[in-house]
Amino acid sequence: VLGEVSMIVRGGSPHKDAYNAITGFEQELRRYISRKLEERFGPEWFRLRASNLLGKAKQIRKAAMERGEKSAPLIEFVELGDLNGIILDTKNWNDVFGDVFINKSEFDHDMQKLVAIRRPAMHARPIDGVRLTEMLCVMWRLSDRMKDDGAWKIAAESDR
Repeated sequence: VLGEVSMIVRGGSPHKDAYNAITGFEQELRRYISRKLEERFGPEWFRLRASNLLGKAKQIRKAAMERGEKSAPLIEFVELGDLNGIILDTKNWNDVFGDVFINKSEFDHDMQKLVAIRRPAMHARPIDGVRLTEMLCVMWRLSDRMKDDGAWKIAAESDR
């Protein structure tokens, strides 16, 4: 309770809840990035707009396939911090994502919070309820921006 405001987050286990949430969000963000960049730059978008990750993603995919995983698009083989880098890349931010996430430094700050909690979530280390709550709030905010998909700007510039 802070002042007259209280909040309750219910879950079975902060670690399991964080794991499930970060996994779901990471998949949502991958789909969103892929959709936006493919709509704008075609099926070769990864090579064109994430070229700095091309070698790393191919190497990870090759190792995964050698262990029996099925082939998948290269974006499936980069991590949350890499996804952040794709969005923050100046050309991608200016051409595609700036109108969605609005403030570059705030977006980066939010993503750094998620990257920081992703590590313990993926490696079975303890996560407290406060960090879990913060992570969920950040994910909801970013998910809302993706759902809005820049419509806020059209509304803000409208003459009505």
